[in-house]
Amino acid sequence: EQAVYAADPRLEFSLEPPIRHEDIDLSVPLSVYDPDNGIDVVWDLMQYEARVEARREPLLVSFLHSTILNHPSLESALAFHLANKLSSPSMIGTQLMDLIS
Repeated sequence: EQAVYAADPRLEFSLEPPIRHEDIDLSVPLSVYDPDNGIDVVWDLMQYEARVEARREPLLVSFLHSTILNHPSLESALAFHLANKLSSPSMIGTQLMDLIS
């Protein structure tokens, strides 16, 4: 018997077991990310777009430099962002950034 779904009548019920997350290949090709050879296409694209926006919108220059352009990697930029979000009077952002990095 075929199940019918209101959202899309082409969907069918399957008796096959779901794919386990352990069986999914999440590796990133070396052409996209290879830290040993300095390849990080995502970070390079983010930095390129930030430079373009900094030229187009002068009001964003300081923000883009502090959040993206002054960081060597996506990990560093994320650590900076998290540290600023989690900072408090008892734990300043730079201390948190050292813990996160």
